[in-house]
Amino acid sequence: MKEFLSAKNVSKAYKQGDRTVFALKDVSLTIEEGLFHAVTGPSGCGKTTLLNILGALDVPTHGDVLYDGVPIYEKMSEKERSALRLNRIGFVFQHYGLVSFMTTYENIVTPCVAAKRKIDRDYLAELVRVLKIKDRLDHIPAELSGGERQRVAIARALILKPGLVLADEPTGNLDKDTSEEVLSFLLALKKTYSLTLVMVTHDASVAELADRHIRMDDGRIII
Repeated sequence: MKEFLSAKNVSKAYKQGDRTVFALKDVSLTIEEGLFHAVTGPSGCGKTTLLNILGALDVPTHGDVLYDGVPIYEKMSEKERSALRLNRIGFVFQHYGLVSFMTTYENIVTPCVAAKRKIDRDYLAELVRVLKIKDRLDHIPAELSGGERQRVAIARALILKPGLVLADEPTGNLDKDTSEEVLSFLLALKKTYSLTLVMVTHDASVAELADRHIRMDDGRIII
């Protein structure tokens, strides 16, 4: 497998009064192209911080992240990192992150508008068909179930055909049946579009489905 994303000796520190607290401590990690990586560990161990730094959403205190061999914090400006996030990385969050006054369709195509890229109508039609939200395109988020909102969020994450999808507890707010359904959709899309998936999860059954299980504790990779 091809290595295309890696963290090199990444640390993240925060000030709490007179104390320095480390969310990540000298983490080195390789993400291999085309695989599903599950990241698990107790609450507060640094999972979300790691995901945010891998996705260029947060800046490490020390170390760097290489995307296709390019150090994104040392060599890229914030503008370049923003373009990387928009065009090459899809994000799926636990709380959906949908715009409340926009319809499903408008939420999904927002990245296309931001990137000034033409909407691939055939691809969009395939996404909403596979995710079973074709008949919900004119609805705003308040008119959707939790599972439908998360499927809209997944469609939005994939609309620009990113190679990498970072998902932070994407089923955390869903009941068991809906959670299994959303996960099934996400893994089916990963296979269809040859995505690299990194997912933070507390669910051991989800981690068992991964090609690689990354365990964290106290800001470090433990296995």
